[in-house]
Amino acid sequence: MKPVLLLAFLLATASTGHCLAQNTTDAEHARANEVGAVLKGLELGIGVVAMMVVASQRCGYGDASDWMRVVDAYDRRYSFCAARDPYWTSLVERSFAKQVQEARTRGSSTGMGSLAFDFMLPTATRQFETAYSSGGCSSFPRELLKGDLAGSSLARQLFDLGKDPAWIEAPCDKFFPVSKN
Repeated sequence: MKPVLLLAFLLATASTGHCLAQNTTDAEHARANEVGAVLKGLELGIGVVAMMVVASQRCGYGDASDWMRVVDAYDRRYSFCAARDPYWTSLVERSFAKQVQEARTRGSSTGMGSLAFDFMLPTATRQFETAYSSGGCSSFPRELLKGDLAGSSLARQLFDLGKDPAWIEAPCDKFFPVSKN
């Protein structure tokens, strides 16, 4: 694209985006904030779960299925909310398009937690190998696997979330429960 055309395109896009931003309603703004919080929560939460699963599998600490309950809780929560508001389905289809297609091909779950877990597991594996390669499994804080380490409130909350069926059918105005801290 020629520089003059590129500049014209960028200016047109910028001015259109500004007008659209001014025309958004409070409800649309709130929805965008909630979506951002959910995606950030998935990144943080499922990232921690993926690391715990890798540590469980690599080092034999604890049971990875205890952590997979958290992924299952995310999937069930997503299913519950998506049944009430198709927006959640479109969000997942947009955010995890490649993973949705791969999961369908494998016949696997297309729940939000499972898709995020499949997406983050390779990264968690590489991070685990990098962080604990020199000291091996003995350098990994085993307390994290049980969600017991002081200062690991996210790990503890996630571990507890996997055990809390009340969250699954809570009102969907907010995807994640209110923090207890």
